[in-house]
Amino acid sequence: MSKVLADNVIYAITNIFRVYCFYRFAQFWFKKKDFYHLLEYGLYVVYFIVNTLCHVLFHNPLINMMTNILPFFLITCLYHAKNHIRVVTTLMIYAVCMVTDGIVYSLAQLVGVDSVVITSGMASTIMLLCTELMIERFIQYRKHQKIILKHILILLVVPVGSVIIGVFTMQPEQFDSEPATIAAECFILLIMNVMVFVFYDMTGKVNEQQKIHTILENQNKAYANQIRLMNQSQDKIKYLRHDLKNHLSKIRILAQCGECEKILEYTKDAEKYIIVPEKYVESGNSGIDSILNLKLSEADIQGIIIQTEISVPTDLKITDFDINIILGNLLDNAINALDNCQEKKLYIKIKYDTGAMYIIIKNTFAEKSKKQYDDAEHGLGLLSVENTIKKYSGFSEYSRKNSVYTAKIVIYL
Repeated sequence: MSKVLADNVIYAITNIFRVYCFYRFAQFWFKKKDFYHLLEYGLYVVYFIVNTLCHVLFHNPLINMMTNILPFFLITCLYHAKNHIRVVTTLMIYAVCMVTDGIVYSLAQLVGVDSVVITSGMASTIMLLCTELMIERFIQYRKHQKIILKHILILLVVPVGSVIIGVFTMQPEQFDSEPATIAAECFILLIMNVMVFVFYDMTGKVNEQQKIHTILENQNKAYANQIRLMNQSQDKIKYLRHDLKNHLSKIRILAQCGECEKILEYTKDAEKYIIVPEKYVESGNSGIDSILNLKLSEADIQGIIIQTEISVPTDLKITDFDINIILGNLLDNAINALDNCQEKKLYIKIKYDTGAMYIIIKNTFAEKSKKQYDDAEHGLGLLSVENTIKKYSGFSEYSRKNSVYTAKIVIYL
């Protein structure tokens, strides 16, 4: 393989991965239209071919820039967006690409490095992959996922290590004598980085699915608990109705005998029979009642003193899934804090008024266990609560005073 051919091959290899970066950027910034995926993939292939051929044939920076910007802008027409958003996004993504190029070449000049990794654009492409990944992580942070610095640092070991290995092994003199070997090494290093990033994506998606599965499982438990309570109530009422004639006969006899105290005692026993002790909340809203009855039954087992004020309509413009996220996580945090507390008190108030739902949850906590409680507060559960609140343009407020933690939530419905 000649040196010129190898140089073009290396450019084509790095361009494949650079176009792949642009594809990932587009998936994040735009909402897809209804079109076949083959059309989308085909256009990215055309984009790669046009850009690569123009670079090989002309070696003109202006032509290279135009064959980067214009084809990508045309591809953005596949997605839902206004034209000015498409223009700004296209220029922004290309600017990110130029910045990574500038950083890599500046650092190379600064430290006096002369390597095929730099001149071929492979290092710039790896930098672009890292930059795109960082942007994705930041956006995912705003969508229920925590940014874990340790994970990011571990992930960066592969691209940084790839660049360092390439700098010390792919020297110009080696490229002159073994261009085919250099081209193969470039491809292997780039494919390794992409595989690591794809694996990281797959792991993130699996974790996200596990979190959703946990929420749904919790919701199903709440519904099952609510159904059990309803069945208990209905069964008791059914049996009481079946024996109603006998009960009325007994009450009539007691009344004829003028035994009022025995009548009161008898009706009191009947009331106890009807009431289901485990049913803590009965607002009429199945979503709220389900999750509250489940969590409050857990609190009752721990000996927590429970006080509730629930006043909501039976139908609210919020999904049971979102209700489960908000109340489930807040109550889990509260119950966890109460576990190490001597004076265990939990207060819940939920009120609906003029298009807004107000949630107040108060719980006592042990001051000496403040660090442990902070960990729960700043965990992923509370982050999910915050993002769910934002979906309804709501806001939250958290405070501590006199060993009482208070969470106030307002959701506009």
